[in-house]
Amino acid sequence: MEINKYILEFENILAENEFNIFQKCINDNRFVFNPAQVYLTNNRDQTLNTELRKTESFPFFNLGVDSITAVYWANKFKDIFNNKIKEYSKITKTEINAKVNTIELLKYQEGGFFIKHVDHGTKSPRTLSFIYLVNDDYEGGDLVFKLPYGENLKIEIKRNKLLIWPSNFLYPHEVYKITKGIKYSVVAWAL
Repeated sequence: MEINKYILEFENILAENEFNIFQKCINDNRFVFNPAQVYLTNNRDQTLNTELRKTESFPFFNLGVDSITAVYWANKFKDIFNNKIKEYSKITKTEINAKVNTIELLKYQEGGFFIKHVDHGTKSPRTLSFIYLVNDDYEGGDLVFKLPYGENLKIEIKRNKLLIWPSNFLYPHEVYKITKGIKYSVVAWAL
């Protein structure tokens, strides 16, 4: 479904039984989270800065651990997202030859947020961005796009929904503070 000409949403990404298994993996602590980092303009490496971003991350690639569960979900989401690139390209009438190269599971606890930012930069040259909304049983944590001419586009939070949009400067977005509960989402980028 089209939210904006180039911000698309797709519902029921995982079949209900798969969705329940993924949630069980999260609830059973199958994924070990660490504080998420950000690129700063004057720094070649990522750094921890809780004034810009306060969330935890589990990278599905470059794990350094032998986790069949993590490998399964990494491959599952990579296949889903890469297939959705084709659908996105067809709907938007754009030619996109990008492939997903980074996937992370994010955990926003109470007080967690990510200030306004874009996903493309010199240190992270991305083409498309993805957010898969895992759950909707929390308060706050709104995903809001800050579009040109002062337009704020608040995304309806619904579990098992995928959003795709261009990573470029035209689509700055932020995640407002979580006020109650825990928000989980899977984020990915295609180059």
